[in-house]
Amino acid sequence: MTSSQRIAVNTLAAYSRSLVAVALGLFSSRWVLAALGQTDYGLYCVIGSVVLFLTMLNATLTISTSRFLAYSIGQNNPRLTTCWFNVALGLHIALSLVILLVGWPLGEYVIRFVLNIPPERVADCVCVFRMVFCTALANVLSVPFVSMFTAKQRIAEVSLWGIVQTGLVFIFAWYLLRVPQERLLVYAGGVASITVCVLMAQCIQSAFIFDEVRIVPVFFFAKKKLKALLAFASCDVIGFSGVTFGTQGGAFLLNFFFGPQANAAYGIANQVSAQASALSSSLFAAFVPEIISAEGGGQRDRMLSLALRACKFCALLVMMFAIPLVTEIEYVLGLWLVTPPPYTGVFCRIILLAFVLDKMTFGLVTAVHAHGVIAAFQTIYGLINACTVVIAFILIKHGVGPASVSLASL
Repeated sequence: MTSSQRIAVNTLAAYSRSLVAVALGLFSSRWVLAALGQTDYGLYCVIGSVVLFLTMLNATLTISTSRFLAYSIGQNNPRLTTCWFNVALGLHIALSLVILLVGWPLGEYVIRFVLNIPPERVADCVCVFRMVFCTALANVLSVPFVSMFTAKQRIAEVSLWGIVQTGLVFIFAWYLLRVPQERLLVYAGGVASITVCVLMAQCIQSAFIFDEVRIVPVFFFAKKKLKALLAFASCDVIGFSGVTFGTQGGAFLLNFFFGPQANAAYGIANQVSAQASALSSSLFAAFVPEIISAEGGGQRDRMLSLALRACKFCALLVMMFAIPLVTEIEYVLGLWLVTPPPYTGVFCRIILLAFVLDKMTFGLVTAVHAHGVIAAFQTIYGLINACTVVIAFILIKHGVGPASVSLASL
């Protein structure tokens, strides 16, 4: 199969998965909001923000792992790929232990004493935090296994597992409407169980079908590769810390100043953004391993050409559905949620505009990562995104209202 054919097949598989995910995700979100109510839905969203904030380092290691695996595959060296896999696995085991020892007590403290949560819901929110936190740990440990699918350009398998997970969550959301009580706890437990089971199945499949996925403990401590992976990830930490601080910090500001219902509106807007991201990323996912492998194989001109094409296609694909949504968002929300929380339409419009701007340079960001010299880029990127919380706080103090968070992001 040629490179162009592989990109086409991977794009078709990923885009099909995204269409299914969007359709099922929109219906399941409606059922979950109806089952939980605006307050509990907002609490679930803000608890998710706490967990994302505590596990943000995992996002940087995920990108670093995918980058070095794809780079070594481009060099056509299976032993080297096995070594990178084990280095990444050792790091993710260590990271999961650090997150468990530090993040668990810190997260519970934030839930109990910092966030704006009704006193009678604190105990339930702590239980929800524990379930979401365990899911996040499982996600951390699965990264080296799941990243191999992307590095090997086996997007169809990733898409199939994504459809399975989305379908199970969809069925569970329908069932949630028939649960008589404690729906928040039941929902958190059900989603956690589905996610962990799907991740375990992906890890088992990865170990069976890829020869490079072999656990060799001696490779855990390959010093040069460990330093390279940590150096690359440490540069990414600055950028992702800024993004996480900006996005999740905005959720905390909404909780402090406007309460859980504002978090519900913000969570729904982020759901719309996530579905839009799924559609655009389905195309881009086919380009990422090709871009990195081309750089690993010394094909710089081809790498840059692919990066520019990805920017154009992603931006156009996003605008195809972002522009109609921005103009008719109130009507769409009425059809979707019947009675959406206040400010949901405003949040959606502003977040979609910011999303379109972001996708215009997505291919170039991957080109920078493929090249590997990212310190200056990530520093500037992280600092700009970190300003979101500061700007949002100033706007809130000047009476702009809940929309301040999204305006600051834009």
